[in-house]
Amino acid sequence: MEDDFLYIGIINLYYNFEIIIFISLLIVIANSLIKLIFNLNYSNFDLRLNLFSIILIVLFCVLGFCIFLVNFVLLFFEIAPSLASYTGKYSVYSFSENFLNILGFLFVAIGWSLHKTQLRSLKKFMRIFIFNVLGILIFNFDLKLVI
Repeated sequence: MEDDFLYIGIINLYYNFEIIIFISLLIVIANSLIKLIFNLNYSNFDLRLNLFSIILIVLFCVLGFCIFLVNFVLLFFEIAPSLASYTGKYSVYSFSENFLNILGFLFVAIGWSLHKTQLRSLKKFMRIFIFNVLGILIFNFDLKLVI
């Protein structure tokens, strides 16, 4: 009974972390859109904001991957077969959920590396805006709706 409480707590941590990432990406997207519209310069605040969101995304992907590996090992040794639920609230155990998280991180990281090579603020904000929008769409994409 105590183990179920731990697993449910970790799953709740994962989903709360997902909401925090969604909010941080929305803040980065709104910031870059405002600076694009008003043609403002790229500042240290923008750098820190983008870097903070990337750090949160990396931690989120590591947490999801750890949950997936623990579930895989427990399922392999058949210690807790009831944990292997790939639908509904516990879809974090599925490979597709973790693959989409890593793919979303890759889009945000590609936008980060592309914006570093630009010298003009307009191009920097455009790269950040486009790739963070793609990243947030992939993070919220659900493969079960397509299948």
